[in-house]
Amino acid sequence: MNNLVSKKSNSTDMVTLPNQANNCAGFFSMHKTPFTLTPSKSNIYQHENYTHVKNTILFSISSGERLIKLTGDIGVGKTLLVNDVLSSIDHQHYPIRILNPKISPKDLLCQIIDEFGRPYPVDATIEQLMRLLQFTLHEHYTRTDANMLVLIDDAHLLSNNTLLIIDKISAWSTPSRSLLQFILVGSIELDEKLCHPILASMKNNIRFADCLQCINRAEMRDYVQSCIQSTDTLDEPQFTDKALQQLHKLTAGNPSKINALAYKALLLAYGKGFRTIKHQYVKYAYAEGQQDAKTGRKIWPFVVGGWLIINAVLATLYFGGFV
Repeated sequence: MNNLVSKKSNSTDMVTLPNQANNCAGFFSMHKTPFTLTPSKSNIYQHENYTHVKNTILFSISSGERLIKLTGDIGVGKTLLVNDVLSSIDHQHYPIRILNPKISPKDLLCQIIDEFGRPYPVDATIEQLMRLLQFTLHEHYTRTDANMLVLIDDAHLLSNNTLLIIDKISAWSTPSRSLLQFILVGSIELDEKLCHPILASMKNNIRFADCLQCINRAEMRDYVQSCIQSTDTLDEPQFTDKALQQLHKLTAGNPSKINALAYKALLLAYGKGFRTIKHQYVKYAYAEGQQDAKTGRKIWPFVVGGWLIINAVLATLYFGGFV
């Protein structure tokens, strides 16, 4: 990389690689690399659909809806949006996050009860835990107005039995409010799961549901610029119109895929000493990623095979009395 020198050319995007630039960010005069896979809250691009979905969820929460559903493809930013929502709600709402979507009905009840610091017998049945939770919630609302909000990410991984328990306890209410509100966040597989006949009641009880969409073609430039500008750069790299079109075509507007591909294209431009990212770099970056994936699929069987052989040899040595 240090052997790159400037060439006289009529092109305005060819530059001399600075001697002090040891990485891509330094080359583009950035304080940090753009297109991170986990954007910070300060770098949320609120495209039209994002804003619509966020407002829908906030309205559903404030309206006291018992069941709220958010779906979307992997990588569209569901978790980011939910975190944004939680930072926007007032102190009258207390969120409980369920981090393990494969949780059993009993463990779900225990985790919610734990939030109140209420003791319960280790061998308590589901029915006993439900009565204790209901009593605890009624007691809670005699002392405070804080609404309890249960958020479950990757909800498409919940078992049917756990979903049935959620449907039952979400129905608990006083004359003026629900005792528990649930936000179920998951992939579009959640919609398919709710089509099961046993969950027909729950599906009917979800009145507020929305789907977070990908970034559309018209929003691509603004999205890419927002990622670049978040790095506090003085000399921004430029993506050509064709490069942006190629980015959208190859990623279908999925933010996570855009970030990964745009960063690879940025690295290719850096390697060639250019500050303008052309569509060829996007295509090369995509092809390189596809090749890496194929190589990984080819190598994986050998890795597994080698692991099995090593274990077989060790087992032979152990049971043969050599170890």
